[in-house]
Amino acid sequence: MAYSSKDTKKIYEKAVEEKRESIRRIKSSIPRAVSKYVDRMLSKDKEKRPSNMESVIKEIRMLLLDKSCLTPESRKANQGILKESAIFFKDLKERVTNLLF
Repeated sequence: MAYSSKDTKKIYEKAVEEKRESIRRIKSSIPRAVSKYVDRMLSKDKEKRPSNMESVIKEIRMLLLDKSCLTPESRKANQGILKESAIFFKDLKERVTNLLF
């Protein structure tokens, strides 16, 4: 658990106020670009976080193709993942749209 305490107020204060440790500091093998994106997604500042699901999808696709983030084997495997994720996110978007409208 990221924040441990029996006091709910203290957990909330830590979650809101304390700076989160970068995943790259926890696991140094994580590519810098991936770590930076995760940091942006988890930012406490709303303006730094992605504004919508489409921007998240676009950024993840770019990371999947980024040579600095992948080995040759994973790059080939990710081509299939890209196709599957595009189908998944299209379906998810349609379902959410149908629920909301």
